[in-house]
Amino acid sequence: MSRRMRLITAMIALAVPALTLTACGSSSSSSSSSSSSSASSAASAGSSTSAPASDAVAQAKATVAALMKRPTTFDVPALPQKPPTGKTVDFVVCATTTCQGFVPYLKEATDAVGWKLQTVQGGFEPQQIANAWNKVLRDKPDGVIASGGIPPELFANQLNQLRAEGIPVVLHDQPETSNPAVTGVVLSDDANRQFGQELADLILADSNGQNVHLALFVTAQVPVFANEDRALTSTINSSACHSCSVQQSSFLVSAAGTTLPSQVVSFLRAHPEINYVYFDFNDAVDGVPAALTQAGLNGKVKLLANNIATTQAAYMQAGQLWAAAGNPWPEIMWQDFNLILTKIENAPLAPALAVKLPNWILTRQDLPNINGQPMFPLALNYQQIFKQAWHVS
Repeated sequence: MSRRMRLITAMIALAVPALTLTACGSSSSSSSSSSSSSASSAASAGSSTSAPASDAVAQAKATVAALMKRPTTFDVPALPQKPPTGKTVDFVVCATTTCQGFVPYLKEATDAVGWKLQTVQGGFEPQQIANAWNKVLRDKPDGVIASGGIPPELFANQLNQLRAEGIPVVLHDQPETSNPAVTGVVLSDDANRQFGQELADLILADSNGQNVHLALFVTAQVPVFANEDRALTSTINSSACHSCSVQQSSFLVSAAGTTLPSQVVSFLRAHPEINYVYFDFNDAVDGVPAALTQAGLNGKVKLLANNIATTQAAYMQAGQLWAAAGNPWPEIMWQDFNLILTKIENAPLAPALAVKLPNWILTRQDLPNINGQPMFPLALNYQQIFKQAWHVS
């Protein structure tokens, strides 16, 4: 995958403002282009591309109908025994608002087995990353969990030292890695591909596979998000969608809630055919509805995002955010810790890594009342499921 192979290059380029339009499926390009499809166009990828358009749309509608029902359960294999108490886990927290919201859910998990949680503030710049992981080395915890999708190549030396000390490390929102210092990755390529496919199916169902003009606002700073972008692009550019197109615009994570809203407005003015707009992660939506209203573009496009938290839930309730792929973040934090416990007990990792967390497409019609929480579980009984597996229920 091109982004994954250029991780270091992408991080070095972070200091350069990224306002570039790119060709579909190639966010590293400096050119501006769109890609369209018709009923006779060749399928580029995806399961829907080999079926007639009408069949693909019908299949998308059936998939969406199932995914708009709140999930009720999932399976977690039991640990061999109740975990030991009195240990410590470090959590390297990325700088976004969403990442900061992970902390209380992970603390609930560590509290459940009598462990102490220590937070380490991370970032997206190379020096911030190094500082965070150097602190982890000084802490000498019993396990490490890291958020933010930072490529492990950027803290490889610290990972090697942690491995030498026998300290398990779990990452999330990260491409799969063969690095032996990484115990496991949660919310990796397949999960993010699923999020993109869910919303691609929703767009197909909503449009009946006709005249979709989709803008993707993407960031190379979290490489795993490329899986979402590819799923959306391949579906909308397939024979399932008549007279459809996809365009991309790149941004830095730091632009979310600051300069990105004006970038979106400028893009829409330059490309008035756009009728759907997708954002790689939920914080990128912040400020966009107000900017669209001020620019007289309110109601012109349907906004979609991967994930949803308090701010975006308010947008959705107000009809300003059309849909989101629900990320099971409380479940993810408990699964992160589940992998640490599995490793500590020398239990087989493969069954724990294979845990399939729930999925849910969120719209105004099925949005739950989150009561101001930074995020919410998709399966309400997730704590009970994990505690039973850990012999602490």
